[in-house]
Amino acid sequence: HGLGFWCMEQLKNVAKKCQMAKIVLTVYKTNPRAIEFYQKKCHFQLDETDPECSTVDYLILSTSTV
Repeated sequence: HGLGFWCMEQLKNVAKKCQMAKIVLTVYKTNPRAIEFYQKKCHFQLDETDPECSTVDYLILSTSTV
């Protein structure tokens, strides 16, 4: 009930305080609920390091801390 979102916000706050430019995570393509959560609620996007290939079973997402 909002715990995942709260945890991600706390992570963003810690990253900002540590002067990190972005947060990067890996999520399995077979987990659409997690992908939707990270992209819609936490504003993550495909990272430039995502392999964008059908042979891998994951996505690399990132969000800016600025």
